[in-house]
Amino acid sequence: MNHYLFKRNVTLSMIAVIVLVLFFVGCSRNEKLKPDGIKIGVALPLTGDLAAWANRAKNGILLATEEVNKSRNPKDQFKLIIEDTKSQPSGGVSVINKLINVDHVKFIIGDISSGIVLAMAPIAETNHVILLSPAASNPAITKAGDYIFRDWPSDVYDGAALALAAKNELGAKKVLVFYEDNTYSEGLAEAFKQKASKIGLQIVGDERISGQEKDFRSILERHKNSASDLVFVAAHPGMSARLFIQMEETGMKQIKLGCVAIQGPEFVKAFPDATGIYFTTILLDKKNNPVFREFAQQYREKFGQNPDVGAAHAYDALKIFAVAIPNSDTSVEQAKQNLYNLKDFHGATGTMSFDKNGDVIKPLALMKYEHGKAILVKIIKPF
Repeated sequence: MNHYLFKRNVTLSMIAVIVLVLFFVGCSRNEKLKPDGIKIGVALPLTGDLAAWANRAKNGILLATEEVNKSRNPKDQFKLIIEDTKSQPSGGVSVINKLINVDHVKFIIGDISSGIVLAMAPIAETNHVILLSPAASNPAITKAGDYIFRDWPSDVYDGAALALAAKNELGAKKVLVFYEDNTYSEGLAEAFKQKASKIGLQIVGDERISGQEKDFRSILERHKNSASDLVFVAAHPGMSARLFIQMEETGMKQIKLGCVAIQGPEFVKAFPDATGIYFTTILLDKKNNPVFREFAQQYREKFGQNPDVGAAHAYDALKIFAVAIPNSDTSVEQAKQNLYNLKDFHGATGTMSFDKNGDVIKPLALMKYEHGKAILVKIIKPF
């Protein structure tokens, strides 16, 4: 009897083990069959000097992803893999290698820094991975590769618009140029100077300034009574604010023209009563652009603040990927061609297309600060 019971118990135990094995095998197979969605890498400088801009851009991407995924099948939904480039080109290289080799991502949004994008671009190009930047503007990105795109205008485009505005809208004839010692500022200043020379603007001064400096009064005093009638500043928000404040303090009377970097809370916080300072940017138009109006409302409800131009471009970047990658069967080559074929896409930052180099074509706006508030002067149509 005991022998019988022993054999019976062994048999029941074996059956239980087999059932458990089959159960876990079934679960494993179901997990493998469960769709993973479409991986979208996000490479942003979430820490470091550019963290404030980057985190607002991340919010724009998160909001766009929520919206996109509501209307897509489970297997076609976007799955974000967000990485921090730490505001350094070396960080961008580490991130893109991780996204490609570990996460096997084929579509990446990033970075917002031109220097970081230029470090990442050769790796994306070699691996046939699409890299779409929502903010990089350096002219060198135009020739960075066939898989490199951006929905932020190139400095060549923006620099030309600034030079045209200086002459045609602000009546300048002789210009003094200040630019910060970084990739973005140097590229924008060079594009401005090249266009200026073609349209008859005379550059009477050209100052490269260190991002570590705080006091520019001696330099400004030297140019205070120069022949220039306009001062153009290509620099990040903090540097631009210090320069414009010290220009007022030293009594410089020239017309003051900045760049898109001064549109945003960092500049206004540093110079809350900024007045008479012009700049070009992408118009965030609640009145005439229903896409931006809806985006701004949802962004404010979700994050408790108004979106800036960087958040809007990042939002558009994800939405552009949604058009270029309609489903999980879309190959990288198909998605790339879809991007090149994109025409008159209506985004939060306006109506846009891509040219043969992956550079965006869209309207710009000339704005002017009055007591810390940006006021529209004129829309600059694509040229």
